[in-house]
Amino acid sequence: MKKIIKKMSVLFLSIFCVFVSLLVVEVVLRIWGPPQIRLVGTKLLLKKNITTKNSCYFDSDKIKKNIVVTKNSLGFRGPEPPENFYKHLSLVAVGGSTTECIFITEGKTWTDYLQSNLLTYFPDIWINNAGIDGHSTYGHIELMRQYVGKLRPDYVLFLVGINDMAVEGESIQDKQQISEENVIGKSIIQKIRDNSMILAFYKFQKDKKIGHDMFTMKTTIKEYNSIVNYKVLGASTDYDAVTSQDLERINNNLMAYRNRLERLVLLTKSYSIHPILVTQPAVYGFGVDDVTGIDLGNIPIVEFTEPGVTRSGKDKWMILQKYNEVTREVSSEFGIPLIDLAMEMPKSTKYFYDYIHFTEEGAQKVGEIVTKNLIKIL
Repeated sequence: MKKIIKKMSVLFLSIFCVFVSLLVVEVVLRIWGPPQIRLVGTKLLLKKNITTKNSCYFDSDKIKKNIVVTKNSLGFRGPEPPENFYKHLSLVAVGGSTTECIFITEGKTWTDYLQSNLLTYFPDIWINNAGIDGHSTYGHIELMRQYVGKLRPDYVLFLVGINDMAVEGESIQDKQQISEENVIGKSIIQKIRDNSMILAFYKFQKDKKIGHDMFTMKTTIKEYNSIVNYKVLGASTDYDAVTSQDLERINNNLMAYRNRLERLVLLTKSYSIHPILVTQPAVYGFGVDDVTGIDLGNIPIVEFTEPGVTRSGKDKWMILQKYNEVTREVSSEFGIPLIDLAMEMPKSTKYFYDYIHFTEEGAQKVGEIVTKNLIKIL
Protein backbone atom coordinates (compact mmCIF):
# COMPACT_ATOMS: atom_id res chain seq x y z
CA MET A 1 0.00 0.00 0.00
CA LYS A 2 2.84 2.37 0.88
CA LYS A 3 4.44 1.68 -2.50
CA ILE A 4 1.20 2.54 -4.28
CA ILE A 5 0.82 5.75 -2.29
CA LYS A 6 4.44 6.67 -3.05
CA LYS A 7 3.96 6.04 -6.81
CA MET A 8 0.73 8.03 -6.82
CA SER A 9 2.45 10.88 -5.00
CA VAL A 10 5.27 10.92 -7.56
CA LEU A 11 2.72 10.86 -10.38
CA PHE A 12 0.70 13.75 -8.95
CA LEU A 13 3.88 15.71 -8.26
CA SER A 14 5.01 15.17 -11.85
CA ILE A 15 1.64 16.28 -13.19
CA PHE A 16 1.73 19.34 -10.92
CA CYS A 17 5.25 20.25 -12.11
CA VAL A 18 4.19 19.90 -15.76
CA PHE A 19 1.12 22.07 -15.09
CA VAL A 20 3.19 24.76 -13.38
CA SER A 21 5.76 24.67 -16.21
CA LEU A 22 3.04 25.07 -18.84
CA LEU A 23 1.50 27.89 -16.82
CA VAL A 24 4.85 29.71 -16.68
CA VAL A 25 5.35 29.27 -20.45
CA GLU A 26 1.80 30.52 -21.06
CA VAL A 27 2.43 33.66 -19.00
CA VAL A 28 5.81 34.28 -20.64
CA LEU A 29 4.29 33.95 -24.14
CA ARG A 30 1.47 36.33 -23.25
CA ILE A 31 3.97 38.96 -22.11
CA TRP A 32 6.85 38.42 -24.53
CA GLY A 33 5.31 36.32 -27.30
CA PRO A 34 6.18 37.01 -30.96
CA PRO A 35 4.26 40.07 -32.23
CA GLN A 36 3.31 38.02 -35.33
CA ILE A 37 0.92 35.92 -33.21
CA ARG A 38 -2.42 37.62 -33.73
CA LEU A 39 -4.89 34.85 -33.01
CA VAL A 40 -5.42 32.81 -29.85
CA GLY A 41 -8.24 30.36 -30.47
CA THR A 42 -10.96 32.63 -31.84
CA LYS A 43 -9.67 35.74 -30.07
CA LEU A 44 -7.68 38.35 -31.94
CA LEU A 45 -4.53 39.39 -30.12
CA LEU A 46 -3.53 42.91 -31.11
CA LYS A 47 -0.13 44.11 -29.95
CA LYS A 48 -0.53 47.52 -28.34
CA ASN A 49 1.89 50.39 -27.68
CA ILE A 50 4.74 48.83 -29.62
CA THR A 51 7.13 50.01 -32.30
CA THR A 52 8.74 47.51 -34.66
CA LYS A 53 11.29 47.83 -37.45
CA ASN A 54 10.36 45.85 -40.54
CA SER A 55 12.57 44.73 -43.39
CA CYS A 56 11.59 43.07 -46.64
CA TYR A 57 12.90 39.52 -47.22
CA PHE A 58 13.40 40.11 -50.94
CA ASP A 59 15.55 42.71 -52.63
CA SER A 60 13.41 45.49 -54.05
CA ASP A 61 14.32 49.07 -54.80
CA LYS A 62 10.63 49.92 -54.42
CA ILE A 63 10.62 49.28 -50.68
CA LYS A 64 12.36 51.77 -48.43
CA LYS A 65 14.87 50.82 -45.77
CA ASN A 66 14.39 51.36 -42.02
CA ILE A 67 10.63 50.84 -42.00
CA VAL A 68 9.10 51.80 -38.65
CA VAL A 69 5.62 50.54 -37.71
CA THR A 70 3.99 51.81 -34.52
CA LYS A 71 0.82 50.47 -32.92
CA ASN A 72 -1.06 52.69 -30.50
CA SER A 73 -2.99 51.77 -27.34
CA LEU A 74 -5.78 50.30 -29.49
CA GLY A 75 -3.39 48.07 -31.42
CA PHE A 76 -3.94 50.17 -34.57
CA ARG A 77 -1.71 52.43 -36.63
CA GLY A 78 -2.36 56.13 -36.24
CA PRO A 79 -2.85 58.75 -33.52
CA GLU A 80 -4.23 57.93 -30.09
CA PRO A 81 -7.99 58.44 -29.65
CA PRO A 82 -8.66 62.06 -28.54
CA GLU A 83 -10.07 62.66 -25.08
CA ASN A 84 -13.32 64.06 -26.48
CA PHE A 85 -13.59 61.15 -28.94
CA TYR A 86 -17.31 61.49 -29.66
CA LYS A 87 -16.94 65.14 -30.59
CA HIS A 88 -14.60 64.15 -33.43
CA LEU A 89 -15.45 62.77 -36.84
CA SER A 90 -13.91 59.30 -36.49
CA LEU A 91 -12.99 56.77 -39.16
CA VAL A 92 -11.22 53.39 -38.99
CA ALA A 93 -9.81 51.57 -42.02
CA VAL A 94 -10.15 47.77 -41.94
CA GLY A 95 -8.54 45.35 -44.38
CA GLY A 96 -5.59 43.07 -44.97
CA SER A 97 -2.00 43.86 -45.89
CA THR A 98 -2.98 46.48 -48.48
CA THR A 99 -4.51 48.42 -45.58
CA GLU A 100 -1.96 47.72 -42.85
CA CYS A 101 1.00 48.51 -45.17
CA ILE A 102 3.70 46.80 -43.07
CA PHE A 103 6.39 47.77 -45.60
CA ILE A 104 5.56 51.48 -45.45
CA THR A 105 6.97 53.51 -42.58
CA GLU A 106 5.00 55.71 -40.20
CA GLY A 107 3.48 58.81 -41.74
CA LYS A 108 3.57 57.40 -45.29
CA THR A 109 0.64 54.93 -45.40
CA TRP A 110 -2.48 55.77 -47.38
CA THR A 111 -4.42 56.28 -44.14
CA ASP A 112 -1.78 58.81 -43.04
CA TYR A 113 -2.23 60.74 -46.27
CA LEU A 114 -6.00 60.42 -45.90
CA GLN A 115 -5.89 61.98 -42.42
CA SER A 116 -3.63 64.80 -43.61
CA ASN A 117 -5.78 65.52 -46.68
CA LEU A 118 -9.10 65.52 -44.82
CA LEU A 119 -7.90 67.78 -42.01
CA THR A 120 -8.30 70.69 -44.43
CA TYR A 121 -12.02 69.95 -44.70
CA PHE A 122 -12.70 68.41 -41.28
CA PRO A 123 -10.39 69.89 -38.59
CA ASP A 124 -11.70 67.49 -35.93
CA ILE A 125 -11.26 64.26 -37.91
CA TRP A 126 -9.50 61.22 -36.38
CA ILE A 127 -8.42 58.26 -38.53
CA ASN A 128 -6.83 54.94 -37.54
CA ASN A 129 -5.55 52.01 -39.55
CA ALA A 130 -6.83 48.65 -38.21
CA GLY A 131 -5.58 46.60 -41.16
CA ILE A 132 -4.18 43.15 -40.35
CA ASP A 133 -1.87 41.40 -42.79
CA GLY A 134 -3.57 38.30 -44.21
CA HIS A 135 -7.07 39.01 -42.91
CA SER A 136 -10.08 38.20 -45.06
CA THR A 137 -13.69 39.04 -44.23
CA TYR A 138 -13.57 36.26 -41.60
CA GLY A 139 -11.03 38.29 -39.66
CA HIS A 140 -12.83 41.57 -40.33
CA ILE A 141 -15.99 40.19 -38.70
CA GLU A 142 -14.05 39.19 -35.60
CA LEU A 143 -12.18 42.51 -35.52
CA MET A 144 -15.52 44.33 -35.56
CA ARG A 145 -16.90 42.16 -32.75
CA GLN A 146 -13.87 42.25 -30.52
CA TYR A 147 -12.43 45.74 -31.06
CA VAL A 148 -13.89 48.21 -33.54
CA GLY A 149 -17.51 47.68 -32.53
CA LYS A 150 -16.66 48.61 -28.95
CA LEU A 151 -14.84 51.74 -30.11
CA ARG A 152 -17.84 52.85 -32.21
CA PRO A 153 -16.23 55.22 -34.72
CA ASP A 154 -18.54 57.09 -37.09
CA TYR A 155 -17.30 55.26 -40.20
CA VAL A 156 -15.39 52.13 -41.11
CA LEU A 157 -13.69 51.76 -44.48
CA PHE A 158 -13.45 48.13 -45.64
CA LEU A 159 -10.81 47.47 -48.32
CA VAL A 160 -11.78 43.90 -49.21
CA GLY A 161 -11.47 41.16 -51.78
CA ILE A 162 -7.91 39.99 -52.33
CA ASN A 163 -7.51 37.75 -49.28
CA ASP A 164 -10.97 36.30 -49.79
CA MET A 165 -9.75 35.03 -53.16
CA ALA A 166 -7.59 32.60 -51.20
CA VAL A 167 -10.52 31.29 -49.14
CA GLU A 168 -12.06 28.07 -50.42
CA GLY A 169 -15.79 27.69 -50.04
CA GLU A 170 -17.63 28.05 -46.78
CA SER A 171 -15.86 27.11 -43.56
CA ILE A 172 -17.28 26.46 -40.13
CA GLN A 173 -16.75 30.15 -39.34
CA ASP A 174 -19.41 30.96 -41.95
CA LYS A 175 -21.94 28.82 -40.13
CA GLN A 176 -21.52 29.90 -36.54
CA GLN A 177 -21.34 33.15 -34.65
CA ILE A 178 -18.02 33.36 -32.79
CA SER A 179 -17.93 35.69 -29.81
CA GLU A 180 -14.88 37.11 -28.16
CA GLU A 181 -16.37 35.89 -24.87
CA ASN A 182 -16.31 32.24 -23.78
CA VAL A 183 -19.40 30.50 -25.13
CA ILE A 184 -21.66 29.01 -22.45
CA GLY A 185 -21.60 25.23 -22.57
CA LYS A 186 -18.06 24.87 -23.80
CA SER A 187 -16.05 22.21 -22.07
CA ILE A 188 -12.98 23.11 -20.05
CA ILE A 189 -10.80 21.45 -22.70
CA GLN A 190 -12.42 23.58 -25.41
CA LYS A 191 -11.90 26.76 -23.38
CA ILE A 192 -8.24 25.90 -22.80
CA ARG A 193 -7.80 25.20 -26.50
CA ASP A 194 -9.48 28.47 -27.48
CA ASN A 195 -7.43 30.59 -25.07
CA SER A 196 -4.03 28.88 -24.98
CA MET A 197 -1.09 31.01 -26.05
CA ILE A 198 1.05 27.85 -26.18
CA LEU A 199 -1.24 26.30 -28.79
CA ALA A 200 -1.30 29.61 -30.67
CA PHE A 201 2.52 29.66 -30.68
CA TYR A 202 2.62 26.06 -31.94
CA LYS A 203 0.15 26.89 -34.72
CA PHE A 204 2.16 30.00 -35.61
CA GLN A 205 5.36 27.96 -36.00
CA LYS A 206 3.53 25.28 -38.00
CA ASP A 207 1.87 27.78 -40.32
CA LYS A 208 5.16 29.61 -40.83
CA LYS A 209 6.79 26.36 -41.98
CA ILE A 210 3.85 25.49 -44.26
CA GLY A 211 3.93 29.00 -45.71
CA HIS A 212 7.63 28.62 -46.48
CA ASP A 213 7.05 25.25 -48.16
CA MET A 214 4.18 26.68 -50.22
CA PHE A 215 6.35 29.61 -51.24
CA THR A 216 9.14 27.35 -52.51
CA MET A 217 6.58 25.31 -54.42
CA LYS A 218 5.28 28.35 -56.23
CA THR A 219 8.49 29.84 -57.50
CA THR A 220 12.18 30.15 -56.75
CA ILE A 221 13.57 33.16 -54.88
CA LYS A 222 15.24 34.38 -58.08
CA GLU A 223 12.00 34.20 -60.07
CA TYR A 224 10.05 35.90 -57.30
CA ASN A 225 12.53 38.75 -57.14
CA SER A 226 12.29 39.29 -60.88
CA ILE A 227 8.51 39.40 -60.71
CA VAL A 228 8.09 41.82 -57.83
CA ASN A 229 10.76 44.11 -59.21
CA TYR A 230 9.16 44.04 -62.66
CA LYS A 231 12.35 43.10 -64.42
CA VAL A 232 12.19 41.45 -67.83
CA LEU A 233 8.75 39.81 -67.90
CA GLY A 234 8.29 38.19 -71.29
CA ALA A 235 5.08 37.03 -72.91
CA SER A 236 6.33 33.49 -73.50
CA THR A 237 5.12 32.04 -70.19
CA ASP A 238 2.78 29.07 -70.44
CA TYR A 239 -0.25 30.30 -68.54
CA ASP A 240 -2.84 28.09 -66.88
CA ALA A 241 -6.12 28.68 -68.66
CA VAL A 242 -9.25 29.41 -66.63
CA THR A 243 -11.28 26.22 -67.03
CA SER A 244 -14.98 25.56 -66.46
CA GLN A 245 -14.00 23.76 -63.25
CA ASP A 246 -12.09 26.86 -62.15
CA LEU A 247 -15.11 29.05 -62.83
CA GLU A 248 -17.40 26.71 -60.88
CA ARG A 249 -15.02 26.79 -57.91
CA ILE A 250 -14.68 30.58 -58.13
CA ASN A 251 -18.45 31.07 -58.31
CA ASN A 252 -18.97 28.90 -55.21
CA ASN A 253 -16.35 30.93 -53.37
CA LEU A 254 -17.99 34.16 -54.53
CA MET A 255 -21.30 33.10 -52.99
CA ALA A 256 -19.57 32.49 -49.65
CA TYR A 257 -17.75 35.83 -49.97
CA ARG A 258 -21.03 37.63 -50.58
CA ASN A 259 -22.55 36.02 -47.46
CA ARG A 260 -19.58 37.07 -45.31
CA LEU A 261 -19.58 40.61 -46.70
CA GLU A 262 -23.31 40.97 -46.07
CA ARG A 263 -22.81 39.74 -42.50
CA LEU A 264 -19.98 42.23 -42.07
CA VAL A 265 -22.13 45.12 -43.27
CA LEU A 266 -25.05 44.14 -41.02
CA LEU A 267 -22.74 43.69 -38.04
CA THR A 268 -21.20 47.13 -38.61
CA LYS A 269 -24.60 48.75 -38.84
CA SER A 270 -25.67 47.01 -35.61
CA TYR A 271 -23.04 49.11 -33.80
CA SER A 272 -24.49 52.30 -35.37
CA ILE A 273 -21.33 52.59 -37.47
CA HIS A 274 -21.54 53.62 -41.13
CA PRO A 275 -19.73 51.11 -43.42
CA ILE A 276 -17.99 52.19 -46.61
CA LEU A 277 -16.80 49.51 -49.05
CA VAL A 278 -13.62 49.84 -51.11
CA THR A 279 -12.72 47.58 -54.05
CA GLN A 280 -9.27 45.99 -54.36
CA PRO A 281 -6.92 47.34 -57.06
CA ALA A 282 -4.03 45.49 -58.69
CA VAL A 283 -1.31 46.42 -61.15
CA TYR A 284 -2.07 43.56 -63.53
CA GLY A 285 -4.99 43.41 -65.94
CA PHE A 286 -4.65 45.58 -69.01
CA GLY A 287 -2.66 48.37 -70.59
CA VAL A 288 1.06 49.06 -70.96
CA ASP A 289 3.05 50.00 -67.88
CA ASP A 290 4.37 53.57 -68.19
CA VAL A 291 7.56 52.65 -66.29
CA THR A 292 8.74 49.38 -67.86
CA GLY A 293 6.75 49.26 -71.10
CA ILE A 294 5.47 45.75 -70.30
CA ASP A 295 1.98 44.57 -71.21
CA LEU A 296 0.18 44.28 -67.86
CA GLY A 297 -2.33 41.83 -69.30
CA ASN A 298 0.46 39.48 -70.28
CA ILE A 299 2.63 39.33 -67.16
CA PRO A 300 2.74 35.98 -65.31
CA ILE A 301 0.88 36.02 -61.99
CA VAL A 302 2.03 33.44 -59.44
CA GLU A 303 0.82 34.21 -55.92
CA PHE A 304 -0.92 33.10 -52.75
CA THR A 305 -4.56 33.10 -53.91
CA GLU A 306 -3.91 30.16 -56.26
CA PRO A 307 -0.75 28.30 -55.13
CA GLY A 308 1.11 26.57 -57.93
CA VAL A 309 -0.98 28.21 -60.67
CA THR A 310 0.34 30.69 -63.25
CA ARG A 311 -2.28 33.06 -64.67
CA SER A 312 -1.91 35.79 -67.22
CA GLY A 313 -2.44 39.30 -65.91
CA LYS A 314 -5.63 39.53 -67.95
CA ASP A 315 -7.15 36.35 -66.48
CA LYS A 316 -6.11 37.20 -62.93
CA TRP A 317 -7.73 40.61 -63.24
CA MET A 318 -10.91 38.96 -64.52
CA ILE A 319 -11.02 36.80 -61.38
CA LEU A 320 -10.30 39.71 -59.03
CA GLN A 321 -12.96 41.80 -60.73
CA LYS A 322 -15.54 39.09 -59.95
CA TYR A 323 -14.84 39.71 -56.26
CA ASN A 324 -14.91 43.47 -56.78
CA GLU A 325 -18.24 43.12 -58.54
CA VAL A 326 -19.68 41.34 -55.50
CA THR A 327 -18.43 44.25 -53.38
CA ARG A 328 -20.17 46.69 -55.72
CA GLU A 329 -23.40 44.69 -55.63
CA VAL A 330 -23.43 44.50 -51.81
CA SER A 331 -22.88 48.27 -51.70
CA SER A 332 -25.87 48.77 -53.97
CA GLU A 333 -27.98 46.19 -52.12
CA PHE A 334 -27.54 47.89 -48.75
CA GLY A 335 -27.42 51.45 -50.06
CA ILE A 336 -24.00 52.15 -48.57
CA PRO A 337 -21.16 54.17 -50.12
CA LEU A 338 -18.61 52.54 -52.42
CA ILE A 339 -15.15 53.75 -53.37
CA ASP A 340 -14.21 51.89 -56.56
CA LEU A 341 -10.46 52.03 -56.00
CA ALA A 342 -9.98 49.06 -58.34
CA MET A 343 -11.10 51.19 -61.28
CA GLU A 344 -9.69 54.55 -60.16
CA MET A 345 -6.16 53.43 -59.22
CA PRO A 346 -3.78 53.89 -62.19
CA LYS A 347 -2.10 50.72 -63.47
CA SER A 348 1.54 51.69 -63.09
CA THR A 349 4.39 49.82 -61.43
CA LYS A 350 5.53 53.03 -59.77
CA TYR A 351 2.51 52.62 -57.48
CA PHE A 352 2.96 48.90 -56.68
CA TYR A 353 6.00 47.03 -55.35
CA ASP A 354 4.38 43.72 -56.32
CA TYR A 355 1.02 42.79 -57.85
CA ILE A 356 -1.22 44.37 -55.19
CA HIS A 357 0.82 46.15 -52.48
CA PHE A 358 1.49 49.86 -52.64
CA THR A 359 4.78 51.72 -52.74
CA GLU A 360 5.00 54.97 -50.79
CA GLU A 361 4.06 56.79 -53.99
CA GLY A 362 1.18 54.36 -54.45
CA ALA A 363 -0.02 54.94 -50.91
CA GLN A 364 -0.07 58.68 -51.58
CA LYS A 365 -2.12 58.09 -54.73
CA VAL A 366 -4.58 55.85 -52.83
CA GLY A 367 -4.87 58.58 -50.20
CA GLU A 368 -5.73 61.11 -52.90
CA ILE A 369 -8.39 58.89 -54.48
CA VAL A 370 -10.02 57.94 -51.18
CA THR A 371 -9.94 61.57 -50.04
CA LYS A 372 -11.73 62.74 -53.18
CA ASN A 373 -14.47 60.17 -52.67
CA LEU A 374 -14.80 60.66 -48.92
CA ILE A 375 -15.30 64.40 -49.24
CA LYS A 376 -18.43 63.64 -51.30
CA ILE A 377 -19.58 60.97 -48.83
CA LEU A 378 -18.96 62.93 -45.63
